[in-house]
Amino acid sequence: MAIAGKDGSVSLDGGTSTVVSIREWSLDESAETLDTTSFDNTDGHRTYIAGLKDTTGSFSGDWDASQMADTAPGTTVTAQLNITDTNYVSGPAIITGRSVTTVVDGKAEGTFDFQLTEAPEWTTA
Repeated sequence: MAIAGKDGSVSLDGGTSTVVSIREWSLDESAETLDTTSFDNTDGHRTYIAGLKDTTGSFSGDWDASQMADTAPGTTVTAQLNITDTNYVSGPAIITGRSVTTVVDGKAEGTFDFQLTEAPEWTTA
């Protein structure tokens, strides 16, 4: 079943206060692969095992100067990325980057990058 993105939102304090004017967010989960190929591999293919996992993401939207302190690089937050009110992913995170773009014929926009410091917790209902 498809879910409309219009109910999405972002909070940086565990869900009690929403970051305003955010239009999109993304979350990227990955795992390293460690090469275990040896000289005695007879079929010509590399072999791998799973390594460390990592979770990063970003959110962006209209620039709101009132949220400068909450989104400063190096700030530790409890990020909650809402798909709907009952479907979200959360975890402790560090804001790793912040950029602002302003164009003459458009709006000022902000983009914020983060790194989760633990495994993400998925909540679905």
